[in-house]
Amino acid sequence: MCLRLMPRLLTKLLIGGNTPYRRVTVINDEETVNMIKQVSLGFLSNAKSLVLIYTELETANRELGRLGKDICSIIDAGAQQKTSR
Repeated sequence: MCLRLMPRLLTKLLIGGNTPYRRVTVINDEETVNMIKQVSLGFLSNAKSLVLIYTELETANRELGRLGKDICSIIDAGAQQKTSR
């Protein structure tokens, strides 16, 4: 899959509360990827790029309150883990 398309495709994933609090960043700078590999002991791949999917807790909290910050974002993280494999 082309890395240029990936962030746009990932924004189409279902999110609890239909609030866009998930963010996607593609990292393809070799120096940054190598730095992340050095601090991530479980990273065993020789990938040239990384896709970082993270929750913007401030947005989840502002839009959905405690439900978004403490519940939806955690459930979404687990669901994303399953669908990305």
